[in-house]
Amino acid sequence: FFSGASFLAWNRMGNVRGPWGPGALPTEFINSQHNLQMQILKRMKELDITPVLPGFAGHVPEELRAKFPSANITLAPNWGNFPPENCCVRTLEPSDPLFHKIGMLFIQEQRKAYGGLGSSIYQMDTYNEMQPRSG
Repeated sequence: FFSGASFLAWNRMGNVRGPWGPGALPTEFINSQHNLQMQILKRMKELDITPVLPGFAGHVPEELRAKFPSANITLAPNWGNFPPENCCVRTLEPSDPLFHKIGMLFIQEQRKAYGGLGSSIYQMDTYNEMQPRSG
């Protein structure tokens, strides 16, 4: 589900997925990203800067559908003609009750991971290639 270093921004926006390389991301890479984030948050606190951390934007792995078959999940289009294993992220619709539940769990886990270094300001971003549903 997580992309390699060159694609982290796109992965966080939800328009690509997968490692884009030979195999899954190494645990060492994930841990080093966490350590870097901790250093950044500590420095922001020293400078009295309010951090804005990512919230849950609804991007979910395809395996979620097997566990929650009635969840309202949209498959993103393949906007860049990427290989199927690297595109077409699933997005849980914000109107689905599971969105709120996962969103709250996401923030709880983030607070545990970052301790008192976070804030109450979050950003969520879906990429602009996504066609919104019409009501």
